[in-house]
Amino acid sequence: MAPLYGNQAESVQALLLSRRQRGYRAGVDDDGARVGLVVEGGAFRAVHSAGAVFALHRLGFQQVFDGVYGTSSGAINAAYFLAGQVEWATLCYYRHLATRQLFNPLRWPDLGDIHWLFDLWIDGENPLDVGAVMRSRSDFYISATDIETAETRYFSNRTDRPEVVVPALKASCSTPLFVSNQERIDGRLYNDGMVRASLPVAKAIDDGCTHLLALLTRPWGHRDRYSRSLALWIKLRLRSYPEAYRRAFLEEYRTYNAALEVVADGGGRLVTWAIAPAPGELVVKNGEVDSQRLRRAAHEGAVRVARMFGGDPREVVLPDDETPEDEMTHEGTPVDEPDRARSGIGELSGSLSSKAEPSV
Repeated sequence: MAPLYGNQAESVQALLLSRRQRGYRAGVDDDGARVGLVVEGGAFRAVHSAGAVFALHRLGFQQVFDGVYGTSSGAINAAYFLAGQVEWATLCYYRHLATRQLFNPLRWPDLGDIHWLFDLWIDGENPLDVGAVMRSRSDFYISATDIETAETRYFSNRTDRPEVVVPALKASCSTPLFVSNQERIDGRLYNDGMVRASLPVAKAIDDGCTHLLALLTRPWGHRDRYSRSLALWIKLRLRSYPEAYRRAFLEEYRTYNAALEVVADGGGRLVTWAIAPAPGELVVKNGEVDSQRLRRAAHEGAVRVARMFGGDPREVVLPDDETPEDEMTHEGTPVDEPDRARSGIGELSGSLSSKAEPSV
């Protein structure tokens, strides 16, 4: 059995299993607890949390979370989870996004093509069912940053119009480090949700969550560090932004680490459980273009969740139904194989810092 991370992981695990058994319905039933699900993004790294929400859906946990919180590609994964479209959300990473079309270091200033991404992923052959997201019994929150004030706004299926959902997701995914896109919503401009809410744990606390499950996309124990090269890149890319926004962006690594600390110890207010790659397991880079590595990461994310809940990995076979039988008992892929081809932007971001990643 893989290790359980968090301050009282067994308690969260037991509560979720109990809710599933009782047929708990978020927004209808009340057992005295409020359980939040936080879905981390991080460009292609979010393939790990895509596999995790795919497994949660297959295992029957889609109605047990009172609040669901996502940023960037984590918000996209969460939206498809609530819409019941997890197969497409997961499949898209390794079947359609493993291409150099998304990131091109020679395409200045838009090194990332956010419009191509959304045309393919959100509006493509299996468009996001926004109506299902709005009807979900779970409260859903998408973080984005007000460019003028640098404050986080959480767009929600409870307080916002249906036509706001996709622009909010697009804003959350639009990091100014690599794209110039800004979304105008209700007369204000928004972009990158990761500036102050890379991991929106604070919002879950503000909403009164008592228990939290966090689906992380980096190995347990990871913490970001200050990078001088990244700071210079931020100053270059954000030179036309308001000072408050630039300051907040430069402090983003501290905000992210503080959220990780709350996931680890509960911050005195939460009972927490984190599901994350174990140290030494495969963690894909944000610029990964090898579809097999992306698929492997999705598979491991799904199997990890299945095992955590005592399920059979065969219950969470990926949508293309091509998982080799020997993968069904695989615990994780050690990172001892040479890196495969990366996109140019992946190489660029890697040379800056592990945090200089596109938000999507």
